Amino acid sequence: MNRRRIVVGGLVAVLLVAGLLVWRRQRGPVHYTGFVEGEERILRSEVAGRVLEVRFGEGTTVEAGAVVAVLDDRDVAAQIEAKRREITMYESEIHMNEDRSTMVDSTSKRETSARRAELAQMEAAATLAEKTFVREQALTSSGASTAQQLDEARARRDQARSAVDRAREMLARGPPVRRMPCGHATTFTSTILRS
Repeated sequence: MNRRRIVVGGLVAVLLVAGLLVWRRQRGPVHYTGFVEGEERILRSEVAGRVLEVRFGEGTTVEAGAVVAVLDDRDVAAQIEAKRREITMYESEIHMNEDRSTMVDSTSKRETSARRAELAQMEAAATLAEKTFVREQALTSSGASTAQQLDEARARRDQARSAVDRAREMLARGPPVRRMPCGHATTFTSTILRS
């Protein structure tokens, strides 16, 4: 009797398992619960622009270094060209100011040379005026000349000394400072773009 119960119990268990399998197949595919983890990548452009073409769809595998989208580069190209023109303008302004500086330096050297020559001329005139004054003093002492001629000689000597002092002062000051006009008084930093 025990044996019969075991066989009947085994048959009932087999029938239950078979029934459960049939019942599950009739319901549809087997579903499992869980989590699927993927790697998310965010794509960003280094520059702003209108997207002309997207070369890959969502979920498509993309190789490293592949071009994902093509942007309209006309705005960026226009900005680059404008910066190139600006650089050219600044370079021509620099060359123009260098030329002006060279011209000012040359003029300053000529003016300094002219002031030295003027000083030498004034010193020679002062020496002559001093000698003339000394002679006139001697002539006035001996009665061969008048006091008026002595006063005139003294005035010429004093004028010559004053002219020498003025010429020395002008030479010591150096050349006059000239202001050079500058088109753009702007400090700029720029990266030169080469094609």
